[in-house]
Amino acid sequence: MNNSRKEECKPRRGLRQGDSMTSLPFLIVAKGLVGMVRKTIKKNLFHGVKVGRKCVEVALLEFVNDTLIFCEPKYQNTMAIKIILCNFEMIYSLQVP
Repeated sequence: MNNSRKEECKPRRGLRQGDSMTSLPFLIVAKGLVGMVRKTIKKNLFHGVKVGRKCVEVALLEFVNDTLIFCEPKYQNTMAIKIILCNFEMIYSLQVP
């Protein structure tokens, strides 16, 4: 603290299933993915699907531990998602199945 080095904090146990903190790391990482998709949409490189009478564009739906990505079946969208997922894997050291 205050520009002085202290001993490194070493956790003794990890999070266990059912722990109230279990979903927190997922939510933090998921926000990064959502941010990448939103930036791509703003740059007009990715387009979601239009639904309903008012043709509202939907690209992402987030549930507790799930993120669904919707897009028009176009090559540009496929490549945009592929690039986003590759970057996501590299940044967060996670593998997207």
